[in-house]
Amino acid sequence: MTNTFTKITSAALLIATTLAGVQTANAAPLTHNYRAYEVIMDCYNPAMENTGSKDALRVTFHTSSGKTYAGNKIMQPSTTCSRGNKIVYRSPQIALPNRDTISKVVVSASGQDALWTNKVQIHQYDKGAPNTGFKHLTPGNWDTGHGRGYCLSMDRGDNRAPWTSFVAGSGCAPKMTFQIGRGAQAH
Repeated sequence: MTNTFTKITSAALLIATTLAGVQTANAAPLTHNYRAYEVIMDCYNPAMENTGSKDALRVTFHTSSGKTYAGNKIMQPSTTCSRGNKIVYRSPQIALPNRDTISKVVVSASGQDALWTNKVQIHQYDKGAPNTGFKHLTPGNWDTGHGRGYCLSMDRGDNRAPWTSFVAGSGCAPKMTFQIGRGAQAH
């Protein structure tokens, strides 16, 4: 009976430590915070078509220390975005020393197929070490409001009808910078 109890307890402990990502006592504990960023863009507007893009974006995450990290496409509709569709790019998992934080995200078009978004958010996912839990923050949030949105395309004139009344600013831009604590800037 005691032997069975010991085996069950040992198995439960092994499963719990594996799921929690805790290293064994002989291994050195993690000393850095591990962080990943995502830029998430809403692209749904029931009055518009072809708001997604078959062309991938170039997304670069910039930190306060000047480091840059390329984003990888997680999700991007290639034609019209349906309700709930998002455009999502994620940074690699980063071990950030000290208090290095995200300062901006630069999103660039890579082709002639325009992409429209009315809301852009930067999400930050932190996993503390050793095993201090998980945090999810939203350090950046840009919403154009009034049903208008950002247009990303190498062709600045891609906001032609029927998009004209839905594009904020002076039209499409090949690149946009979303800086924490500041507005979005088209380039």
